[in-house]
Amino acid sequence: MLQNFYSAAQNSCFGKLLVVEEKIELGLFNEALTLNSSIFASNIVEQNLQTANNMLLKKLTNYNYSYTGGDIVELNLIAAQCEMEGGKGVILARNILMQLSKGIIAFANNCNSNGRIGDDTEQRTGNTEDNFTLYPNPNDGNFTLNYTIALDAQLNITDVTGKVICTYNLLSNANSIEVNCKELSNGCYLYNILLGGSVIKSDKIIIIK
Repeated sequence: MLQNFYSAAQNSCFGKLLVVEEKIELGLFNEALTLNSSIFASNIVEQNLQTANNMLLKKLTNYNYSYTGGDIVELNLIAAQCEMEGGKGVILARNILMQLSKGIIAFANNCNSNGRIGDDTEQRTGNTEDNFTLYPNPNDGNFTLNYTIALDAQLNITDVTGKVICTYNLLSNANSIEVNCKELSNGCYLYNILLGGSVIKSDKIIIIK
């Protein structure tokens, strides 16, 4: 019965979208694109993530690909949504647009207190968790990390095998660092923040040059 549950979950739209993310992390971009294209999204959250994945994979499977006007329109339509309603696809679309603009875009916050479309207070969007914000992501090896830590820490960027590519010191009184890791090529990497030898934050970075 438990196996049937896992099989059903993996075969659902959401389950397939999770597999797409896993394949992107492993660098299996063509497989990810094929699977993503086969998904029949049933709600706005799934539709947004599928579309944003497709936009990302167009570049990851063909580094010479240039986004069309239609692509930009689609990304902006997703990016303009409330992320609480539109899901992870909204964040991904915003990060792709920031990467294309080579800068920070202040997107309108279209959410009110109930998570629905409301006021137009501006916000800067990246990958946010606890006291760390990295943006944009995807990026070309140049990005900003904002942080709040009580003690000095260390930022390591590694490939999927764990090999450290770049290392930076995070000073507790700085709260921000501009990173330029030229050694990164197109693909998926991990960043780890270590405090006292222990990893306190870990997430992925997607590089598109």
